[in-house]
Amino acid sequence: MVDNVSFKVVLKDQEADNELRRFVMDKDVSTSFPYLQEKLCHVFPQLKQKIFSVTWTDEDGDMVTIATDEELIIALTEMPGPVYKLNIDVKSPKKTDDGRNDSNQDSQIHHGVTCDACEKHQLREIATNVLFVMTLIFVELVRLLVGILDTT
Repeated sequence: MVDNVSFKVVLKDQEADNELRRFVMDKDVSTSFPYLQEKLCHVFPQLKQKIFSVTWTDEDGDMVTIATDEELIIALTEMPGPVYKLNIDVKSPKKTDDGRNDSNQDSQIHHGVTCDACEKHQLREIATNVLFVMTLIFVELVRLLVGILDTT
């Protein structure tokens, strides 16, 4: 059986009600903050157009920000498991190269219609999804190689 790390995450967005989700990550990638960010964007698709921070509550009740692998390792070490509780605080919409907000209103996908803003949005979303899938494939390949090496 594959070892997984279980997360319970609250999305706090001023524009919407809080949203609570649970998901698991493979233990081998659970200490990678960039992987966690990609997973969060997969679980909460609206984060792709937002600037957000990830926090956890320490034993003193303080909200501690996670922005690096090291800070994620500290959080996972100090939080009681087996379910690790994180918070996502949405800061603002992402800005485009021309300074506009990159929100759903500015970059909607109109099927059958091509415009500059939508085309950029679609390409970025496709690239993000491809990167996420490539990361999952890489993790599986490493797992297979380790299994092969263990059997020899």
